Amino acid sequence: MKNDYLPYSIELGRSWVQPEYQPSVNPRKGVFGLANIWDGLGALITRYPEMKYFFGKVTMYKTYNTEARDILLAFMANYFPDQEALCTPKPELFAGFDDSIFKEHFQGNIPFNEGFKMLHKLLKDRGEWIPPLINIYMNLSSTMMTFGTAFNPDFGGVEETGLMVTIADIHEDVKERHITDYKRPEVLN
Repeated sequence: MKNDYLPYSIELGRSWVQPEYQPSVNPRKGVFGLANIWDGLGALITRYPEMKYFFGKVTMYKTYNTEARDILLAFMANYFPDQEALCTPKPELFAGFDDSIFKEHFQGNIPFNEGFKMLHKLLKDRGEWIPPLINIYMNLSSTMMTFGTAFNPDFGGVEETGLMVTIADIHEDVKERHITDYKRPEVLN
């Protein structure tokens, strides 16, 4: 991974949107807060066209329902597997999951859009929703890869799932919304 991917990757650091613009506080403004993050990433892609990947992580907190967490992690491992065995959590930090509920509901080769609706319902039945950034990443590209989930005791005991998105595979509607209209300033050329 080091030579084939990292030199061509933009690291997705922690995304934080001030509370006034968080969907849980203000759904109307929350849409714009996350869109602004993607507008910024679109500008980076335009400025650095040699970049091929986004690489980063998404965070889940201890307060998230355990069954819902297991279903969500199994869904991501199933629909967005690490096809090339590029990255895995350290064994001592690996946060496994029980995939039995996922397997009970997702039998056979279910298309992503149908599976996504099923996932939404299963999480809702457990009083949860798909965390906003995870939701965005899952709808960004069908070739996204996830790299397992690690327990991070140094950041409040959260669980973090690594991921990578191939920029060329980002869905066209997302490119049109956040990349295509960006005009590279002449001063940067």
